[in-house]
Amino acid sequence: MDAAQIHPTKIETKQEAKTLSKEQVKTVALKQCKGTVKSIQLKKEKGVDVFYVLIKGMDGKTTM
Repeated sequence: MDAAQIHPTKIETKQEAKTLSKEQVKTVALKQCKGTVKSIQLKKEKGVDVFYVLIKGMDGKTTM
């Protein structure tokens, strides 16, 4: 995957990350960025749980 084609998009939800299922995360992400989910990862950043969702957009570009 070409790093130049990855476009970061921040999506926030008030629900605690650990209480979200991957299916819920996918639904929220696809409302913001149309395309196909390639991967979902849960990481901790500065003590906060953060989901990273990699989406291949309908335009062929990849969004994280």
